Amino acid sequence: MPREYSCAQRYGVAIFESPKELSSGWACVFDEEPYYITSTGDLYTNVIWLTNIDLRTLYEKGLSQSPKLRPDNFLRTRLSSIMIELGIKFEEPRIQAISLAKLFSTTMQFMFLHIGLSTAPAGTLNNGIRQACMPDEQSMTPDVKSAAEQAIQPHVLCEKSQSENGCELSSLVFHRFSYATNMLSHSLPIGAWEPVKTILLKQDTASLNAWLSTVNQPAMLEVVITSVDLRINHLINYGSGAGLKVEKSFRGTEAVIFNARSWMTAPEYFYLTQFADMKIKNILIGKGYGMCPLTIPKWGSVTEGSYAFGLYCENLWTSLTRSLDGRSSKSPIGAWIHSLDRLYCLKKALAISEKEKVTIHSYGYGRITFQIPVSDKGAFPKLALRQKMIAPMPSPSETATSPIPNNASHAELMQIAMERGANQYLERADQAALDLAIQHYERKTFNTNNNILAM
Repeated sequence: MPREYSCAQRYGVAIFESPKELSSGWACVFDEEPYYITSTGDLYTNVIWLTNIDLRTLYEKGLSQSPKLRPDNFLRTRLSSIMIELGIKFEEPRIQAISLAKLFSTTMQFMFLHIGLSTAPAGTLNNGIRQACMPDEQSMTPDVKSAAEQAIQPHVLCEKSQSENGCELSSLVFHRFSYATNMLSHSLPIGAWEPVKTILLKQDTASLNAWLSTVNQPAMLEVVITSVDLRINHLINYGSGAGLKVEKSFRGTEAVIFNARSWMTAPEYFYLTQFADMKIKNILIGKGYGMCPLTIPKWGSVTEGSYAFGLYCENLWTSLTRSLDGRSSKSPIGAWIHSLDRLYCLKKALAISEKEKVTIHSYGYGRITFQIPVSDKGAFPKLALRQKMIAPMPSPSETATSPIPNNASHAELMQIAMERGANQYLERADQAALDLAIQHYERKTFNTNNNILAM
């Protein structure tokens, strides 16, 4: 890789055998030999290390502000989940560190080539993208902030029948580049919000729906759901997974309560009217829509099919769910993005539940998790291919060789690579994608310099 067109920062991965103890493990810097470590002190200070240490442990150990360490959720998808997806969960830590160091470094090179950050941000990657690309917070009145907070549900925990013995959880993910492209193609609410006039709220639901459908402005609605169609009720399980809030008592003390999800965005409301009876209590109308402030770099179809580039793209769209202080956003934009994600996942979950004999456990962030009987696990990759989603790599004894369809989509190609256990193919694809991104960057830099000389 030409040094002038790549980030000088070095990246590596450290896998501790006991992430709570941090006493031994293996570390690998990209393009170097792995080495055994006995503590965090053995990790070079001029390298950014992605680790399998969770954020809580970093705080407990006094390492949360270490410039060289990053927690296991730095890339949004946890390191443990990435290892499951790539079929290396049960490999030796040394092998895991080698494979993941390549992946981590490549993903961070995409960040440098796209937004110009020369080193890994503090916290998580999507927080850094949020801070670098969208430095302004949208001003909100307390009632708008409260409505947005109650409309946010990052994760849906589904209602399930009695689980069978011998089941385990396994996930399908949407193709990350394609999913991010969809998420970032939507216009988002901008400007101030105002409550609608009380007289409008006195209309019947049908009249309110008709009026709302003619309003070319974003809306958030406070609703009461009175009934939900049995076909979909278990999937919606309204409010389960919406998180917790802190409520103050008259004495000034605090108690933790559930987020009851009394508000929702207009896109979610209009979709759920197909399946649920709802009463509207209040409506907030936004000033208008604006273009999404983030775009995915156009570096060609080779890059679009890269696993590492997909991880980077996931951080692009999820940055819209973060605030400048690094916490989850409680803004209308945050509520909008989460509702779009929830709807994409819900629609796919409904389609799967109608055609496949599976139990859906949860969904959110472009991922659907299932309860799978161990005896049926071998059929999971085929289900993924039918649904154009991505299943984890199977064990070496369970690999398959599905034929590649004509005009195969990115998702189909990725899933076929996964079911074949083709890690080396994915690594070569990541390298080819990075080479192509560097070529685009080089041409862009050359053209910019020529324009400057011509002035």
